[in-house]
Amino acid sequence: IVLTDMEGRFIEFNDAFVKICGGYTAAELKALDCRALTPSDYAEEAAAQQWTLRREGRYGPYEKAYRRKNGTLIPVRLNSVLVKGREGHAYIWSLVEDIRPQKRYEEALTRAREQAEAANHAKSLFLANMSHELRTPLNAILGYAQLLQADPQLSAAQRRHIDTIRKSGDHLLALINDILDLSKIEAGHLEIVPEPYLLSDLFENLTALFQPRANDKGIEFTCQTGALPEYVEVDGKRLRQIVINLLS
Repeated sequence: IVLTDMEGRFIEFNDAFVKICGGYTAAELKALDCRALTPSDYAEEAAAQQWTLRREGRYGPYEKAYRRKNGTLIPVRLNSVLVKGREGHAYIWSLVEDIRPQKRYEEALTRAREQAEAANHAKSLFLANMSHELRTPLNAILGYAQLLQADPQLSAAQRRHIDTIRKSGDHLLALINDILDLSKIEAGHLEIVPEPYLLSDLFENLTALFQPRANDKGIEFTCQTGALPEYVEVDGKRLRQIVINLLS
């Protein structure tokens, strides 16, 4: 706590203020004023706060720095009020707070945010690189599936198996495209595109994909559509992705 006159000269203060100012004795401080402790960078803002004090009778909270006796700066927060002495002169009572712990905390938060952003960037870069690496073998799989489907000697069962490979590859390719578009997902700009979607295609694909896996585990896999409509207005790729995740 510190009392100054309207010119900023120190009149009275407690021990805590002397400690904040660092290195000065009480007698030395009484020979100084606020301007002697305030770096020139804060001069304009200090003048604005003084004007606010005269107009409104108070200012703050206001953050600035004091220059200690050894030349180091200490961040402080000030709250001040205008008071009148018995002789009618105006004075300023100020509460001066050492905010070094807060500044250290803010710096730690800034470093943590920067590290998190760097880690997130590295993750996105890794996913993008991996997605490109996955495209090469996947395109070969899809290409060979198309060549096999064109073989007229295939049986109906073989053609169904190859069709399952192709459709599963198409779905995986769509997921890879989503990963490549990860920046949009993280920014909340992922677009849902509803369109008429044939539900029977979904059930047929799911059965072909999961029935062999269920049989291997001794699980009965059946699909009952009930009274569902033939078409629904939905983003088919997202719906398929959700149901595959659930069934998996």
